[in-house]
Amino acid sequence: MVALLSPETTYSIEEYFELEAQSLEKLEYFDGKITKMPGASYVHNRIATNVLIALGNALQDSHFEVSNSDTKIHIPTIESFVYPDAVVICEKPLFYQNRVDTILNPLLIVEVLSPSTEEYDRGEKFYLYRSLPSFKEYVVVHQKHALVSAYFRLNEKDWRTEDVSSLSETIHLQSINVTLKLSDLYRGIDLSAR
Repeated sequence: MVALLSPETTYSIEEYFELEAQSLEKLEYFDGKITKMPGASYVHNRIATNVLIALGNALQDSHFEVSNSDTKIHIPTIESFVYPDAVVICEKPLFYQNRVDTILNPLLIVEVLSPSTEEYDRGEKFYLYRSLPSFKEYVVVHQKHALVSAYFRLNEKDWRTEDVSSLSETIHLQSINVTLKLSDLYRGIDLSAR
């Protein structure tokens, strides 16, 4: 069981890794502060699983690797460690100090938006991801209704956005040259009841 985290305390990276190793919950680290990750709902987990399956199937014979929400990403510009819902890596993962649970080189990151994390995922977390040189595409998937947004990096400052909002449509992910059906991403989800 992890000790109670104090918002006033500044933790070292080593303390963060020690506390997380003892914790039953995922912990994120942001410039000395540690935050517990909120638990995800069934719908969130189902969509995240559907995304992983769709990406895994599309990329199975490629040089891309797909990983799930147990993979941390290190963001060195502000010494942060965060968990995405899914990540695609080109070629081979580069690891933070040989820790096989923490990568440095995400190409594409997927976040399934939850009411408690949507503002953070669309704002500060996206801003942090953009500081990573390998990061080229960000995909956010809503869980209350069919809506997927893909942000593709055109250059250092400019991003192109594509929004798709119908289960009969597809979304093209440019960084990996893959087209996904929204019906696959929302498989098993009753959006009419939401």
